[in-house]
Amino acid sequence: AMESGAAAGVLSCLAAGQSETMSGSACLGSSDINLLLMEEARSLRQKHSELATAFPDGSGDAMATAKEAMLVSTLGHCLEVCSQWAGAVSYIEGMLRKQLVAAIGKEVKPADFAEYMQYHNRKLFVEAYAPAPFCFSVRRSELHS
Repeated sequence: AMESGAAAGVLSCLAAGQSETMSGSACLGSSDINLLLMEEARSLRQKHSELATAFPDGSGDAMATAKEAMLVSTLGHCLEVCSQWAGAVSYIEGMLRKQLVAAIGKEVKPADFAEYMQYHNRKLFVEAYAPAPFCFSVRRSELHS
């Protein structure tokens, strides 16, 4: 399948992995994802060929040529892909956040984390070897004011 994909101009191809053997999974296998990637490349090539016939080739005084139209089309496609990716990542982060809050029972604030780290350090270090809090105030001297 990779040879035919390479001939068709596929830019990316996922190797077969564990997802292929998971029957009944809601996840797409690498072969399905490769088919989606090949369809994306095919539709982009089709759009470019349509733009090549609709716009001049650049030999005259045209304001916009086929190359510019292809660039705008490709960048618009990239923008859409990035937007979909950002939405998917935001969804997954939100889902994980909900699960974490449900597992802990509350939303952890910085003060809660600091309290836990102090507790953890007390359990980890003998008092004689416990790290000392590190805090210096940074102020301008009279000379540098």
